[in-house]
Amino acid sequence: MTGVQTCALPICFPVTIPQPESKTTPESNLEAKSNEEKKGDEADKSKTEVKPEDKKPEDEKEVKDNKEEEEKEDEVDRDYSKLTFKDPENIDQDLLKEATEVFGESKLSVEQAQKLIQLQEKFIEKTHAKYHEQVDGWIKEGKKDPEFGGKDYEKNMAAVNKAFTTYGSEALGKFLDDYRFGDHPEVIRMFYRIGQTLTEDSKAGAGIGKKPSSDGKTLAERMYPNSPSSGQF
Repeated sequence: MTGVQTCALPICFPVTIPQPESKTTPESNLEAKSNEEKKGDEADKSKTEVKPEDKKPEDEKEVKDNKEEEEKEDEVDRDYSKLTFKDPENIDQDLLKEATEVFGESKLSVEQAQKLIQLQEKFIEKTHAKYHEQVDGWIKEGKKDPEFGGKDYEKNMAAVNKAFTTYGSEALGKFLDDYRFGDHPEVIRMFYRIGQTLTEDSKAGAGIGKKPSSDGKTLAERMYPNSPSSGQF
């Protein structure tokens, strides 16, 4: 409403003239709200956007360094077929395949992978050397053993061999030889005592564990009471 004065009479009276009401619709409200949001988004964008002249030298250096690293990464040699081994004929191919997959996942170069392989080979060599040293200790211990060692060591080994050829097998011999368990003093002692029993049975005319001795049992039955009485091994 707007007030104006009319002066048709000697005294002027203010007269209020009604103004037309502005009509608003839901569509107009939505449009206004949308315009306000756009203005707000543009204002936020202008605040966060970094202009070329605003970029710092260290930011450009970081981008350059990242690009150089990516280029170097593409140049890394990962052809693991180039790997070499001291004993290639005995390499487990399934294990090698698994290892190369790990090398690839770890993004190792051929040079880095080769260093790991050499370290593993060095570990195996040291382990084998330590075991051979232990076996040499068994042999020296056996030669000095008070029961079968000493000056009669060689003669006593004949009894050991007799026991083994009588009751042992090719598979047992391979097992003892592969792991060098046949050099252990306690294994030698067992076969030595069996050989002594065989010698006693032979002197008594009982044969090699096949015929009964004075107690009515064969050597095999005395050694393995739960086994069949046939004495077959």
